[in-house]
Amino acid sequence: MPLPSTGPIKLSDLQTQFGGVSPISLSEYYAGGSNVPGGTSGTEPLPSTGLLRLGMFFGAPAAAPPGFGLFGASYNSAAVVIMTLQKYDFTANTISNGTALTSARVQSGAAGNASLGIFAGGYTGSVRLNTSTKYVYVSNVLSGGSTISVARRQVVGAGSSTNGYFAYGFSTAVVAICDIYNYAANTVSSGTSFSQGKTNPGAAGTDSIGVWSAGATTGVSTSTAIYTYATNTIAAGTSITVARTAISGCGNLTMGLFGGGLTTSPSTVVFATLDKYVYATNTVTASVSLGTARMATGATSSPTYGLFVAGATNYVASAATSVTDKYTFASDLRSAGTNLTTALYYSNGLSSTPGWL
Repeated sequence: MPLPSTGPIKLSDLQTQFGGVSPISLSEYYAGGSNVPGGTSGTEPLPSTGLLRLGMFFGAPAAAPPGFGLFGASYNSAAVVIMTLQKYDFTANTISNGTALTSARVQSGAAGNASLGIFAGGYTGSVRLNTSTKYVYVSNVLSGGSTISVARRQVVGAGSSTNGYFAYGFSTAVVAICDIYNYAANTVSSGTSFSQGKTNPGAAGTDSIGVWSAGATTGVSTSTAIYTYATNTIAAGTSITVARTAISGCGNLTMGLFGGGLTTSPSTVVFATLDKYVYATNTVTASVSLGTARMATGATSSPTYGLFVAGATNYVASAATSVTDKYTFASDLRSAGTNLTTALYYSNGLSSTPGWL
């Protein structure tokens, strides 16, 4: 929706429309900068330098979302932690490179809104991390974010329009904590801890709830936890159909999808299972299967499509793939998407058009 064409206009209106950080500064909103696309006009074309006034923004449209999934913070097929980020256009089914991370990390949590995404925590290959990196979608610009409370790997994130929720993981032991990252303020606060620690669950959700399912505790799990953002309360959800870890999740406004994964006992089995979790009824059904059984895929979604990309067909680096499965929510159908340019596993997924929009 465009900004108002008459009446009062405030810096907070610009932040709501285009994103940005707090405290708010008008200098964040030059055309072609981190928040406002080049060529944007209000009462007149917005400048990229020089004089910038609030009155120029009357009637300015919101930035058109680029409509892509962003995948990275991964291992490659040689078990090397890499900095590459790949963009998947939901509509055109094309792959392009995003701006590479400034430092390599894997097994981070990822969460974001329609303006930006955060990679938090993770592992360098030798050191667990508490740092974060922010990616602004319109400008493809990276910057350092705030630190989460505990350095850990195997973190799993879910996000609302205002906050990212980074849950679980492994520090010196498995943890049940949840860090809340406020996008605008770049601050991290403690959320409510879960009833038990986990590593590598999948996560989905809406603008009001996060849903974490499966993962590993003392063994692999089917359990689901639902975090209500407004009240910082956690309730048990319905278990998924098959116990597994290294599972991935995404979803739209009405359902979450939890796909792939593996179990290691009594033997190693990698799954193509795709569970559909309907939020309103807390019901779980087995949906169509992934085209290839694999673990540690990257997953993200738009309101129309869910993507499960890359992942490994076995618990070894050489089994990493570049395969993409594309799920259409309206028809409950899976199709083959375009393969990534690099085989990855334990990648993270973000979306410039989150499924809950």
